This record gives sequence, C-alpha cells and structure tokens, in this order.
Amino acid sequence: MYLRECLIENVGPIEFIDRPLPFNDDGTPQPLVLVGRNGSGKSIFLSYIVDALTEFAKIAYLDIVSGQQSNFSPYFKLTGGTNQRVNSKYGIGLLEFCKNDINYSYIDKSGNLEPNTYNEKIRGRFQAVQSWSSNENQKLIAPQDKKSFEDFFRENAVCYFPPSRKEIPHWLNRDSLSDEVKFIIEQKFATKLGKPIFIESSVQENKSWLLDVFLDSLIDFEAVTPDDATQRYLVLEHYFSDNLLKQYNKYGKNILETEIFTISGDKNSFAAKVDSFDVLEFENFKVLFDKIEKLLSTLVV
Repeated sequence: MYLRECLIENVGPIEFIDRPLPFNDDGTPQPLVLVGRNGSGKSIFLSYIVDALTEFAKIAYLDIVSGQQSNFSPYFKLTGGTNQRVNSKYGIGLLEFCKNDINYSYIDKSGNLEPNTYNEKIRGRFQAVQSWSSNENQKLIAPQDKKSFEDFFRENAVCYFPPSRKEIPHWLNRDSLSDEVKFIIEQKFATKLGKPIFIESSVQENKSWLLDVFLDSLIDFEAVTPDDATQRYLVLEHYFSDNLLKQYNKYGKNILETEIFTISGDKNSFAAKVDSFDVLEFENFKVLFDKIEKLLSTLVV
C-alpha cells in the first residue's frame, strides 16, 4: 500500500499543500524528503499519514490505540477546530493510498465546507470520501476493507517516529536509570496486531531482538573442550537472567553437554574472572559475546 495523493488546507501553519507522491515507471515509490523551518508544518504533514494508517489498522485490529474496543475506537489524532488555521472557515486533510490497483481514501475535516464547492481542488480524487457532512467535524476512511488492511499490516512493518522520539545517549550512565532488557513472548490473536505504529523509543526492543537471535544461535555453537562445565555456563549466566533462561527452557538444562546453574552474588565480579580461565575453553563464547557488546553499543545513539 502506497500513499499517492495528499491535500491539506488550513491546518496549523499549513495554508495549502496539494502533493502527488512521486513514483518510478515500474510503480515503485521515490523518496520524499520534507524540509522546512521549525513550526512550518512538517510534523503535521506526517501526522495525517500516520493517522490515516492508524484508522486503516483499527478496522482490522483491536489493539491499535489505547482504550479501543469493538464498538468504540478513540482517534489517534484529534479532529476539530483545535487543528484549524486561525481565521479560516474550515480545515481539511485528504489522503489517497493505493494497493493492488484499489484506492483507499482518508478525510479529516473541521468547520464549514460544502463538498460541491471543493470539486475544483479535488479534481476527481478521493472519491470514496467526498460525501462529507458540510457543517460537522468528520473523519472518514473508505472503503473499509478489513481483509486488505489485515493482510497489509500483518505482512509489513509500519511505524512512525514522532518529534518526541527519544533514545538514551552514549554519555549517560545507564546504571542510574531503569534500562533492563525485556524479553516477551506473546500469543497471537486474530483481532490484535501486536506491534505499535507510534514509536518514541526502540532501543529496548532492538536489544531484545538482538539478544534473542544470539540466544537461539547458541544451539549451533560447539565448545572446544567438554572438560570444565563451570567455564561454559559462566558467560551465559552473566548475560542472560535466570528468568530468561527459564523462559527458553534452558535454566538447569543440558546445553552443549553442560549444566547451567544459578550464580549467586555479584555477577559482574564473577564474570570478570573469565579472562583468567583457559583461552581455548572460552574461544567460541568469548568471540560471540564480544560481538554482542559491540552490536549493543551501536544501538545507543
């Protein structure tokens, strides 16, 4: 699904924008870069796109916005006079998306605007939502194709990084904050998408995914020698919590022909003794976790 048309008038600092999105001859979209001073309307432009996608997702899933229910669905983006340009009679945002040669339209209108007086600006576009109410604030999407929206959001990653996006900087002492890696395995439900569109911070999720991949890869790692079990589970216990090991059914279980045991006391000082052990014994694990450290350090910007 691609955005093809965007018309915004009398919204915040935006007086009028009518922008067809650029595409290549083969139908693939070209990059679009928004450039403007602070307060010129870049975030408002993007907010209409994410609001339209949110409305599409709400047709197919029940976990898109907080408080959403089968018969009640709060708006992600407020509608009404609060968004309207000062001294204007109306404010309007119109978007048109295309998927498999089918157009999906979105409208967010406030104030007083007769549909037939806007035909010259619409120019045959946004036909599915042209029958808006003249005097009422209104937000509509059409057609409301649940199956098409369900397939689109299940098969693709859709996310929006807002102006309030934040990540922990490299200079911050992270031990002074709560920055624990969380691993969550959730059941899949037909009515729940299970992944957010609005994302302010992604460090924790990236860490979780990265460590998840490495943990799963351990099943294919073979130790150099099988003599000293203690030296093998030491690094595992340092990086992965007991709860995590239990969650993956690896706590107290055989892995690489050794037992994983609970380490009590200060794990940091305990793990610092790794370098004093036989290098060959830790050759595989040390290289593996050195890579983890380097990759994790690049996630915090």
